Amino acid sequence: MPHKDKLKEMLSTLFYSWGGDTPKEAVWAGNELLEWIELVLNVKIKERFNEDIDAGNNYDSVIKEIDAL
Repeated sequence: MPHKDKLKEMLSTLFYSWGGDTPKEAVWAGNELLEWIELVLNVKIKERFNEDIDAGNNYDSVIKEIDAL
């Protein structure tokens, strides 16, 4: 996948620039972006950001999925 570093930088900003708890809307936007990436690049990303737990708990798992593309 081209420009993975830029994607990961954008996701980091989306999830960690709030100075506190990540709002659910950011989680929703992150998941919508993952869906868009799957459609455009014809890839499958198994993980999704989980809004029911602290955003950092599965953030790394999603990033590992992106790294594997």
